[in-house]
Amino acid sequence: STGDEHAEVMTFDTDERAASGSRPIALYTISTPTPTHRVTSHIVDVAFLGNTFVATTMDRGPQQVAQDLTGRELIVYLPISHPIIQRFASRGIPEHEVIVELSRLQETSGLASQQWTGFAQSISIDGRMAGIRVPSLTDDAMKVRLPTIRAQVLCNHVLYDTQCTVNRTSATNTATI
Repeated sequence: STGDEHAEVMTFDTDERAASGSRPIALYTISTPTPTHRVTSHIVDVAFLGNTFVATTMDRGPQQVAQDLTGRELIVYLPISHPIIQRFASRGIPEHEVIVELSRLQETSGLASQQWTGFAQSISIDGRMAGIRVPSLTDDAMKVRLPTIRAQVLCNHVLYDTQCTVNRTSATNTATI
């Protein structure tokens, strides 16, 4: 780790906490199997890390995080005329093929922090806007149910004591090594 890395984090944090100097810009990267769309809700196009984020009439809902960490999602609203909406509105979004990343760029320092990453799950259209539902990238991984292996039924007795129903002789294995 170099001192420069620490200085960049401090500058970003300083910008974020500044009451009057904080000017964050939301940058969205929507990656599909073919084109990648880069959009921003800023009033003008934004160049960052060699990419141009096109100014678009858009919005986002709050990043939803439930108390038990289920249902963590972000909803990105784009006009129904946007190519990503046009492409997937009629047949839906293919599972695990469209990744949405949200970065927060500080206009003052020019530094950014990644705020969200997830697979787009669905599109809902309301009037002239469409919402893309983006659960957190770790959400699906956390929903996997792991198998439970039981060694024995629950029993409050000590093995082989007078209350235990396990017979010591039938539970013993004889082997030659």
